Amino acid sequence: MVEIVFAKKSDGEDILSFLDVHWQTGHVFTKDPGFFFWQHGLPGTDDLSFVLGREEGSGLILGILGYVPVARYDPDCTSGDFTLATWKVRDDCNVNGLGLFLFKALTKRMKPHFVGVAGLSEMVVPIYRALRFETGQMSQHVFFNRKLKDSTLASGVSSTAMPVFFDVGTQFRSANNLSAISAGVAVEIESIVDLSHPKRSLTYILGRYGDHPVYHYALSLIEGRACFIWRKISTERGNCLRVVDYFGDATALAGAGTALQSLLESEEAEYIDIVHTGLDTDALASAGLVERRDVEGLVVPHYFEPFEQRNVDLDYAIRVFDKNEKTRPILLRGFTDQDRPNQVHALKAEPHV
Repeated sequence: MVEIVFAKKSDGEDILSFLDVHWQTGHVFTKDPGFFFWQHGLPGTDDLSFVLGREEGSGLILGILGYVPVARYDPDCTSGDFTLATWKVRDDCNVNGLGLFLFKALTKRMKPHFVGVAGLSEMVVPIYRALRFETGQMSQHVFFNRKLKDSTLASGVSSTAMPVFFDVGTQFRSANNLSAISAGVAVEIESIVDLSHPKRSLTYILGRYGDHPVYHYALSLIEGRACFIWRKISTERGNCLRVVDYFGDATALAGAGTALQSLLESEEAEYIDIVHTGLDTDALASAGLVERRDVEGLVVPHYFEPFEQRNVDLDYAIRVFDKNEKTRPILLRGFTDQDRPNQVHALKAEPHV
């Protein structure tokens, strides 16, 4: 028999041991438990955002399901929405359906309107489909610096990867220090995120991105219609920008090629990429972004810790439980657990200016 329990911080050591033995030896969480507790510790409680299947009697963990609720970064949030993280049942577990029991216990408790996940293994895709999730591959749209002569990060950057773009005068206003945004900008951000789906808040943005213990994130506003979160990745080979979250009008980047070019030049970066589902692809194309898969031979790196010059396709699964919601959800890496360090970092990255 198995007991389904919601984890406490006192279960942390057992979870980390399970991850090391049954998930991935040397996982960043096992090397840096502090980061594990930062991501999965629920503010103001003794809880961890994991559901556990423990063998009755021995207490042995047979399965785990990690999740990150919106309330992790906004304790005042009344939504039960969350994204899923590690979902693993021991290979030698003889309890049929334990993984599904964990998921059903979680949704029963949280009563979410939205659940999302990115970075699925092929093995679990059928499970998500059986649970009535929409599944697919996330798009990777890229805008290359038009003044770039030779790329040191990407490869196969042909003229096809730099199409002519339309300029409708779109401008960005960027905040490189999220902890010091003005009251006026804060109100503007709140009005944007309040209309976004899934719904989050400025408090969420500050908690998830402004307070991150390792990465430094910036925010760019698109004329009061949308905003996106990005971070600069600096390597010995060169720099790039990675958009990790997006709020607001899914078409707001239409005709924003000049603004994207200016952002790349100011950050001395080779390209900016967006891995997503839910953004308007025609709008992105009009801004000069290309879908990586549409350019033959193009390689846009996914891994930087350590650097690997190869493409990686991310599968996603999303489910909207609220039948009254008609707006298509937007899902990027940062809303899931796909934008986290893979190596131990002693200090938080310094803000760039």
